[in-house]
Amino acid sequence: MTCTFWRPIVLACCLLIVPAARVRAEGAQSIPELQERLHQGTVFDVISLVYPNDRADFAYALSMQAATILAGLPEGRRSDTAKQEYGEILVRYGVKWPSPNEPPPTSAAEVTARTRLMFQGVDVIGLAQALKTLSGQYATQPLEREGFGKLENVKAEGDHATGIINGKSFDLTKTAEGRWFLRLPAP
Repeated sequence: MTCTFWRPIVLACCLLIVPAARVRAEGAQSIPELQERLHQGTVFDVISLVYPNDRADFAYALSMQAATILAGLPEGRRSDTAKQEYGEILVRYGVKWPSPNEPPPTSAAEVTARTRLMFQGVDVIGLAQALKTLSGQYATQPLEREGFGKLENVKAEGDHATGIINGKSFDLTKTAEGRWFLRLPAP
């Protein structure tokens, strides 16, 4: 499966993982709070701001970022061990791989649907922590930066808003409970 659809999301997902005790409430009470947490928050803050139905896409992006980091390791026993541990982490957290007999996806919508099935029910925070730990053990540049990006040019109308992060347009949705969430763009 090609990951060219995911490149903008994957590049935005080089995040710092910190203890789960620092996780805030789901969503944000206001757009300014959402902007601050996206820009300066930890990966756990960002995960809590991503619309729940889009978290599988976020988990996929984190997994691809870790895979990219590990793929850059020089060949040898250390590289083989890291790649084996990566596979074990994905299995341990319940990532459901498609059958090798399935034909490759033919559209962005099909990639999104398959990704959501692969990561359905996965503990995204636990997976993120495990991938951070793994990349820190083996890579010279592990998943380590804070923040997702600065949300700018926000235009709100009722329970919907749009904004720009790193040059890419994102939608924001306000739930019936009054919490704001970031919607990830389709790949």
